[in-house]
Amino acid sequence: MWWVLERSGSGIHLGRLCPSAQNAIVGCSADRQESRAALFGALWAMCKLPVTLKIMSVNLRSAPTADVVVIGGGVIGCAIAFRLAHAHLKVVVLERGEPGGEASGAAAGMIAPQGEMVNFDAFFELCAASRDLYPSFVEEVEELSGETVGYRRDGILMVAADDQHSRELDEISRSQARQGLPLERLTAESVHERVPGLSPAVRWGLFVRGDHWVDNERLTPALAQALERLGVEFRAHTAATRLQVAGGRVISVETRSASAAANSPISAGHFILAAGCWSCELVAPLGMCLPVQPCRGQMIEFESPRELPVVVRAGHHYLVPRAPNRILVGTTAEYTGYQKEVTGE
Repeated sequence: MWWVLERSGSGIHLGRLCPSAQNAIVGCSADRQESRAALFGALWAMCKLPVTLKIMSVNLRSAPTADVVVIGGGVIGCAIAFRLAHAHLKVVVLERGEPGGEASGAAAGMIAPQGEMVNFDAFFELCAASRDLYPSFVEEVEELSGETVGYRRDGILMVAADDQHSRELDEISRSQARQGLPLERLTAESVHERVPGLSPAVRWGLFVRGDHWVDNERLTPALAQALERLGVEFRAHTAATRLQVAGGRVISVETRSASAAANSPISAGHFILAAGCWSCELVAPLGMCLPVQPCRGQMIEFESPRELPVVVRAGHHYLVPRAPNRILVGTTAEYTGYQKEVTGE
């Protein structure tokens, strides 16, 4: 999740992105439709949270150190910095660890608005727009970074292996058919032909040709390399510790790192908060409450004698292909604070 700290007549406010933004997104020119791809794409691929609108204008004259400081070097923060750098702004990214070292690197990388939604509201429109813009975004990142990010458009297969799964797929099928969305209903035999080796308990399935996936472990580092080539200053292992306020607006951010020189306050015209579950502790001293908390998800990865052709999902569980011939299996959802240890259970 990313937030823009803004000033109005009544003080500091948090602005969040929403699907009704048609012509501008954080420092991007309105006449460049493709400039929205990174931010929309990043929001869906790793964030997947409902958001509302605040469009940010950039004031170049009020930035003694940088035009914009992005707090958080995950896929969302990096994608925002990517677009701001394309708009010729001076950008500094602060990341407490390595690029993509937290939630961005721990996700499964599915870009699947159809496969994950039953309600077709404004948030679904945002997610679908993100998915449709993703190919051009990936192409741009790969070209600038010189790296491949494992982006695949082979579709996602949802299967029913019990009564609960069948009811869920039936509801998805009916709701999406009412919206005119493309879905392919498969018999058990067709499912096993398409993906050999699945459990014989699988009864039937739905194939979503339009949903995609990306190797998120490769995407964020590639974005970080692209940022370097665009002249963005990326400060890894530098945690934002305190936002300094004067005259009703944030003017600088204090940092902590191994380098004493990096601990001096960084001033900017605007600050973008994309620090995930660490965002709430940064804005709490300003009297703001962000309903964000850390969640640990445990997955396993193993080698396979043959490649899994598509993502396979059954309820909240999934199999995701990773090259070469690896399969990612997930996931749990555990609210254990900031603990990241694997329990082995």
